[in-house]
Amino acid sequence: MVLKFQPNERAFAPDLNNMALQLQYSVKTGVVVSASSPNAMTVDVAVGTIWFNGAEISVPAVLGLPITAAHPSLDRIDVVLINSSGVASVITGTPATTPKTASYDPTSYVAVARIFVDDGSVAIIPSQVTDVRVINAGTGGVGTIGKYVESGIVSQSTVSVTHNLDDLEPVVQCYDNFLNMIFPSTVVVNSSNNLTVTFTPAFTGKIVVQGGVTGGGGSGGVTYVHNQVTSSTTWTIVHNLGQQIVQVMLYDSAGLWIQPQSIQLNSSTQCTVTLLSPESGQAIVIR
Repeated sequence: MVLKFQPNERAFAPDLNNMALQLQYSVKTGVVVSASSPNAMTVDVAVGTIWFNGAEISVPAVLGLPITAAHPSLDRIDVVLINSSGVASVITGTPATTPKTASYDPTSYVAVARIFVDDGSVAIIPSQVTDVRVINAGTGGVGTIGKYVESGIVSQSTVSVTHNLDDLEPVVQCYDNFLNMIFPSTVVVNSSNNLTVTFTPAFTGKIVVQGGVTGGGGSGGVTYVHNQVTSSTTWTIVHNLGQQIVQVMLYDSAGLWIQPQSIQLNSSTQCTVTLLSPESGQAIVIR
């Protein structure tokens, strides 16, 4: 998986399954979405369990979850979601020449699949279904991950956030009032309990900070810290966390957040980060 974004560019939660918010809103087992057989304008959802804000929720199997009829000349991207009761539903995207993934509140649903509905489609086939589950087979973050939300931000270029999570490598996410993720210009970690976020242009929305994760690298921990001593545009990170879908946050040697050009999740033990210019620093990998 490769994610490429520019500062202040909008992104959508189902495309960002390497972000830490999804640890507490994630899939523990199953909940695989597939095209119905025989193919129709429906999908099937397999039985499983999710983490919803750290609580374990059972999800029953669903056969024939309806997909809205295709637009005659424009494509769209729908999202299959699970709510806090384990009920599956579909948010229909907006038809467009270049469609974007349907937007949703990532604290109200767990996204499990993206459905690309081609113009004029009369049935959903397997190639139109993309798995966007974030697998967290552990504890759902209960007792290990804290979250702080700085809300009510209106047209600010600089925001000081006191989160009190006691973490020098927190995960920071910014959402506008339409619940789209916005990438800040910089994130400066001032202390284990405070950070400063800057935006260009000025930002309106909320900042979500997650941290307080404990446990070292290797197969038994939930985090791994990669120290990049030599400045390079390519960081090869061998985390050995036993899971391919992981969350990666980057900081330079001065403690400033780095926005990568891309992150390639190579395997359950390794990922590769590509930067626009050579940097040294640390990468925090969260399982």
